[in-house]
Amino acid sequence: FPSHDIAQTALLSGSHVLVEKPSTLLMEDSRLLGGLANSKNLKLGTVVQNRLNRATIFVMEYVEGYILRTQIPEGLHFGPSEFSQLSKNAVDGLLELHHLELQHSGLIDLGKPEGYTQRQVFGWTERYQRAKTHELPELEKTASWLQSHFPKDEPLAFIHNDYKYDNLVLAQKDPTCLHSVLDWEMATVRNPLMDLGTTYRDWE
Repeated sequence: FPSHDIAQTALLSGSHVLVEKPSTLLMEDSRLLGGLANSKNLKLGTVVQNRLNRATIFVMEYVEGYILRTQIPEGLHFGPSEFSQLSKNAVDGLLELHHLELQHSGLIDLGKPEGYTQRQVFGWTERYQRAKTHELPELEKTASWLQSHFPKDEPLAFIHNDYKYDNLVLAQKDPTCLHSVLDWEMATVRNPLMDLGTTYRDWE
């Protein structure tokens, strides 16, 4: 569910969670939710106006499942075969997002993809230069290579931008299957290879 970590107020009741957040953030959530619903009938939640105090709130479905972080959750037995199947299912989930329809759904309006790769490479290189404490020749070489090898034509797709195990809720009955995907606040429309790179970074 989008931006849940910066919620001002959250109430849990039965099968739904009610979250109060700043209206500007909820407007972004509303555009994302509408686009996902139009593209493949994906339902994350609903943005509504509270008539009593005029607060804008977000109502989302409450889901139960496992989340893999630095430790395997207690009671969950995962071996090499389970991790292998989960990895395949996670990649399939990422591909499903990348194949969502963009134009008619409205997802295409989520961002400005032109020049995104260049902004990322130059921006992160600049931040590294400002923050570095000693020379890292291999990193300097990599940054230089990236700046001289931008792709001429880039595909566009809906990307999650933070797709990793601790943002995936695994099904209780079969934890190798995905139940839900969390943290959509960085989702946008960009080159899907950028999304794959972000995921691979955390896999490594």
